[in-house]
Amino acid sequence: MKGIYEDEFRNCPAETRVAYRTFLEWHASGSKFIAIACGGSVYALVLIAGLGLRVSISSMVGTTHLHLADMLRSPPKGKQPLSLNSEINIHERRFP
Repeated sequence: MKGIYEDEFRNCPAETRVAYRTFLEWHASGSKFIAIACGGSVYALVLIAGLGLRVSISSMVGTTHLHLADMLRSPPKGKQPLSLNSEINIHERRFP
C-alpha cells in the first residue's frame, strides 16, 4: 500500500496531499463496497446508496462485509432471502 500511496501522491503539492493513514482508511472502506458488489451485483451499490447505508457499511468491523458478500453470492438453501437492510441492522445491533 505504501508504494501505491507514494506513486499516486508523488507529484501532488503538499497542501493537497492526504495523509497515509487517510489513504489506508479510504482503501479499507472501498474494499468493503467492492466485496459486497462482487458478492452480489454492482447494483448492490445502488441499493446501499439509495437506502442511505454508506456509513453503516463503512463502519463494519472485522469480516462482516465478507459474510454479507457470501450470503449475496450463495444464499442459504431453504430460507427466505435476507434483505441487505436487515443484514445491516443485525450488524448494527452486534457492533453498536
